[in-house]
Amino acid sequence: MLEELAARNLGIIADARLDPSPRFTVITGETGTGKTLLLGAIRLLLGGIADNEMVGPWGEEAVAEGRILTGPGTEIGAARRLSRTGRSRAYIDGSIASASALDAATDGLIEIIGQHDQLRITRSSEARRLVDSLFDDEDLAALDTYSRLWNDLRTTLAAREEIGGNLPALEREIAVIRHQVNEIRAASLLPGEDEDLETALSRMRNVASLSEHASVASDAIDVARVEVGKAVSEIRKASRLDHGLADLLTMLEALESQL
Repeated sequence: MLEELAARNLGIIADARLDPSPRFTVITGETGTGKTLLLGAIRLLLGGIADNEMVGPWGEEAVAEGRILTGPGTEIGAARRLSRTGRSRAYIDGSIASASALDAATDGLIEIIGQHDQLRITRSSEARRLVDSLFDDEDLAALDTYSRLWNDLRTTLAAREEIGGNLPALEREIAVIRHQVNEIRAASLLPGEDEDLETALSRMRNVASLSEHASVASDAIDVARVEVGKAVSEIRKASRLDHGLADLLTMLEALESQL
């Protein structure tokens, strides 16, 4: 039940607040005074379609807020904000929610019956609820059994779908996998071969840079070889005077040979 309704900048309504009686409340007025807009505010709180033409001239957004009784001592706060650009935001107890969530939260709490409104009885879910309310204990037991078996069936179908319940599709998938396995076997791949191929591919892609670096390095090695050769010659002469330089001479000769 609607306990309180507030609307701001909604059409011709600048700011209005309604506290309906717990018994019977009638809102009257001449055409164009905003009665339909109050009904539109309620529709917004029930998750209805928001139209940016409802935004009035007193700001950039229209606001509809309501406090709805859900049971003895319990209630929810619902709100919709509609901007002039057409974007709509919904809130439940101050938290952001979707319009569909607002619809679900207020379902069955308020019913709008009008000349162009569909009655709730036309909804299949409501029709089933009314029929189910007439069941006796035996009927309820049958409904419980049906619901349990229906849930079991859906669980089984979902499990079959997960493991591949479509046999033709499964057979096609197996055929594709077999073809791929045969292609891999025919390629006669070796462990680590992919790394060798990546290395060769990188070498071919960068052959010009590699050649340039190698040329510079070769020139540098030639210079180093000449300089080390001079060092070998000098240490060889020095080692004739100091036999303790023999190890150094051996190391330099080996370095010269490597260069």
